[in-house]
Amino acid sequence: MDSTPSVIPPYVHLFFDDDAGNIHDVQSVAKSINLQSVHCPPGPISFYDADGTPINQKITKYADYSALKQQDDTISDHFKRFIKPTDRMSVGSGITPDMIRQIIAYESYEYQQPQSRLYFFDFDLLLNQLGGLDFSFVQNREHVNMNDYAKYLFSDCIGAESPTGRLNLLKQMFSAIGPDRVYIITSNAFANPNSSNPFFKFFLGLTRVLLPSFHERHLICTNAKITDPLFTKKSEAIMSVFNNVFNNAFNKIMPLPSSAAFPSSAALPSSAALPSSAALPRARHSARPPSALKFAIAKPKPKKTIRKGGARRRSKFLHTRKKIRIT
Repeated sequence: MDSTPSVIPPYVHLFFDDDAGNIHDVQSVAKSINLQSVHCPPGPISFYDADGTPINQKITKYADYSALKQQDDTISDHFKRFIKPTDRMSVGSGITPDMIRQIIAYESYEYQQPQSRLYFFDFDLLLNQLGGLDFSFVQNREHVNMNDYAKYLFSDCIGAESPTGRLNLLKQMFSAIGPDRVYIITSNAFANPNSSNPFFKFFLGLTRVLLPSFHERHLICTNAKITDPLFTKKSEAIMSVFNNVFNNAFNKIMPLPSSAAFPSSAALPSSAALPSSAALPRARHSARPPSALKFAIAKPKPKKTIRKGGARRRSKFLHTRKKIRIT
């Protein structure tokens, strides 16, 4: 894919994913809904202390990732007992701090007209720096503090979270965009809202560490292997959102499980376990218009065409040499 940054027009919606297959899938419908895809291939992770001093560079293996997280004194000892020293889980940088800062600057400007751009984010290896989730630390408890897990998954700081740390930047980005325009579309089966999945409420609680007002229905699962999936491809989920949101009928039309399939508010992680909106780092509104977003967007592959003259020459060649086949 082309890695040259392109200026993103303000009226274009954005989809972010680490997987090239998902990018190509969404690109198949992108033109019809005025959307552009941003490929964020997994790269090495750099970690910093609270002062922004580099601690370790280019982490690419889970064993190194988990060992470094064990040194983080802001993560509770209870949670650290569940950090596996070795795992086959992938590791990747996901959406980078530079990209996050661009979105914060763009969304923090006080525009004369309300912004209508929708943001669609993958989760694993995009927001999360790991290739999956592990809720073994929950241990059948109903009220779980998800802040430790959020620090483990999202942060690039070891120790106190820096104001410019990745976790704080993600919180600022989600706050600047707001709950109505941000979606997480993931094939992670833990995001399945069916009642058969006891971990959906914890996944939702994890997203609400980033944005306490995150809408439950904006966490969309596209895993084809689960029972009765709502969507099997991300393009299907995004098209459903567009078909409903821009008809002002998302809550009525989008096919969702019955309300009984969703955990009640009492079953969600306690509010004490999540940061209050007042505690969130707020993106400051800028008096100066920011520069336009510049990301390396995915472009559809050009269709192969055969010139008429070339076709005639090839046909003549086959006619004169019947024993030779060109495929």
